[in-house]
Amino acid sequence: MMARSPQGQSQWARWIVVRLLVVIALGAAWAGGVWLHGAAVEHRTPPAPESWLGYDFRVDKADLSTQESSPFLFLGSVVDANHGAWDRYAGALLRRPDTLSCLRPSEQEATRPNLLAFDWHRVRGYDRDVCLFRVATSLGSIERLRAWMAGSEMRLLPTWPCRPCLADGKNTLVIRGVWTLDQVAQRPDQPIGLLNLGIQHVLQALNRRSYPDYDLPISFRFDFDDEGRLVYVD
Repeated sequence: MMARSPQGQSQWARWIVVRLLVVIALGAAWAGGVWLHGAAVEHRTPPAPESWLGYDFRVDKADLSTQESSPFLFLGSVVDANHGAWDRYAGALLRRPDTLSCLRPSEQEATRPNLLAFDWHRVRGYDRDVCLFRVATSLGSIERLRAWMAGSEMRLLPTWPCRPCLADGKNTLVIRGVWTLDQVAQRPDQPIGLLNLGIQHVLQALNRRSYPDYDLPISFRFDFDDEGRLVYVD
């Protein structure tokens, strides 16, 4: 083997040191992100409804919402071929025409399907927006929705008014829940690579001061208008 020159050895040593420092920095940022993330969430997240275990989330099939009974809305408007969001949601509306199509296959045959059996593993992307809309409209009230969110292991955030949020200038009441990075990593129906998980921790640690609300990877948002009608899901 050809021996390296002193200059080559020095460059090699610097290469090793730089990469070790990068690894150490990433590890420290990840660890700091995990600790700060947990502390921040515990500080600002209100407790879940204590009575959610007392709710029955089973609904008669005839009472489950469909595209016909409760058309999917985006910012208060029905998403059809003339809507600006049609290209985004057309495929999802075709695949998820009703609430049953959003549940796990084993639950679709039940006489009274349990809405907690949401098929998180298969329902993704824009399909998830449509399906969350389906489930929320099948639940029928904000109270039951918040209980369903708690039953789905979401951490509930304080409700807040969005003024204005709709195209006609009207306000909405925003209901939000989140899954933390640690929750996502532990959920078997939410596969996420360890590398991706580490990168997200690093990014949230670096950006925490500038974007304090962006430390939660998966956020669920439901907007209701003044009449209690669900008008937006994200």
